[in-house]
Amino acid sequence: MSGNLLTYIRTRELTLPHSASVVETTRFKFRKEDSRRLIYCILLFLFSLGLRLLYGNIVLEQFAELPAADQTSYEMGYLTNDSPGYLEPAVALMKGHIAQAVSLIRPIGYPAFLALLGANPTATLAAQALLLSLIPVCTFLLVSVLTEKNLLGFAAGLVSSISPSGIAIGSLVMSDALFASMFAILFTAIVYGTLRNSLSWILFSAIVSGLAILVRPILLFWPVVAVMVSALIAGFQDGSQNGLWRWLQIDKSRRTQMFVLFFVPAVFMISWAEVNHAENGIFTVSIIGNLTLREYLATKAEEWGMAGHRPSDAAVKQNQNMLRKRFETLTIQQEAQTCLPESIAIFKKYPTQTIKSLVDDALESSLGGWNLFSRQLPFSQQQLGIVFSKISNLESRLRKIALLMMLFAPFIGLVAVRVNPSPYERRLVSVLFAMTLTFLFFVTLSGMTFWTGPRIVYPAEILEISTAAMLVAVLVKAIGHLRGRRRPGESRPNAADR
Repeated sequence: MSGNLLTYIRTRELTLPHSASVVETTRFKFRKEDSRRLIYCILLFLFSLGLRLLYGNIVLEQFAELPAADQTSYEMGYLTNDSPGYLEPAVALMKGHIAQAVSLIRPIGYPAFLALLGANPTATLAAQALLLSLIPVCTFLLVSVLTEKNLLGFAAGLVSSISPSGIAIGSLVMSDALFASMFAILFTAIVYGTLRNSLSWILFSAIVSGLAILVRPILLFWPVVAVMVSALIAGFQDGSQNGLWRWLQIDKSRRTQMFVLFFVPAVFMISWAEVNHAENGIFTVSIIGNLTLREYLATKAEEWGMAGHRPSDAAVKQNQNMLRKRFETLTIQQEAQTCLPESIAIFKKYPTQTIKSLVDDALESSLGGWNLFSRQLPFSQQQLGIVFSKISNLESRLRKIALLMMLFAPFIGLVAVRVNPSPYERRLVSVLFAMTLTFLFFVTLSGMTFWTGPRIVYPAEILEISTAAMLVAVLVKAIGHLRGRRRPGESRPNAADR
């Protein structure tokens, strides 16, 4: 059909004197649009990179001034208690001792990243700043492509650029920055690939998700969620063209995409699990999930059940210390085999308290502002401590608004579609549903642990910002449609400027 249309246009160009070339005009518009988007991307990237490099440089300078005891405490500067778990296998990789880098707890992804950078803190923080600067770019692309409004996308990208968590998270030797960047890329790719029915973009997303699982195994269930996300968007997309009765009738090309989204990352998981089985005797990508479940969620649920009310932090901490002391006598393999059965037994004994603990921990992670300024910038507390506190509180308040928005966004979108059932509205609503589903996936898994601050759910921040911007576009279109119906004699305005 498109080929016939193009032939018709070219024929008419030969017969219509003084007429502009429709094809060339269209191509020019596309080139101009691409150039604008490229400029926006470059501006966002450079602005974001400058903020993150500046913060990282200050963190490095203050760490160098710390006493030797603080530098080796893993409680100050860019080092945390989890940093050795990544640095030790990274050093083993650098020495060529690959077998020593195979760990049941930490997959190979982030240690390999550190090894490529020579485990140098300056290079690591700079590389993480560079990668994190891609998140505002992905935010812009998501919003601008979906809403067809570059200015709205640029505003969303700016919000992402100045995110306190987004700026500070890259100045830690932790997997969070690398993982968040990879997730932003893979999610943008899956949305774009599904909307454009492009197997290449879907394959790219699947490969990045497989690599991301080896960075942080929180994505172990992502292949299932990815298929649901793509099917959700495809259902709306195809339904808007062929009727809603095709909601779950995915055509052959779509089925291929679902297959790729599920099985490509599964290959990465199975491969690394086999490596772990050969080296450590357990077929798993990582046992960190089982350990976290037992040490955090199960411990809190147990204390909640015994106390009959929300337990104090001191009580939970004491329970954890007793558990860790008991596990000191076990091998890592015995610990892995012990954690899950014990957790399940506690969950069965205290089911209500387990749910309460999960929700309580998920809300704690999702609603908090960045809480590590004092750790990263210890010498700035006297002058800027109040400022850091206000920034953290502001971020916390915005996250509360974002949580409510994420929960209600799909339903607001459905109302807007009833008002204006256009393909444009359906496309936005489909992605709103997909974003809320993905957001709930992260929030639910964050409930397995506590006391981590917002870093564990920071990868989902791109979803919150993009959803807010898309809601603006949805509501503006719906309101404009209502006004147009009330004043049928008036000419309708052109599409919003880009």
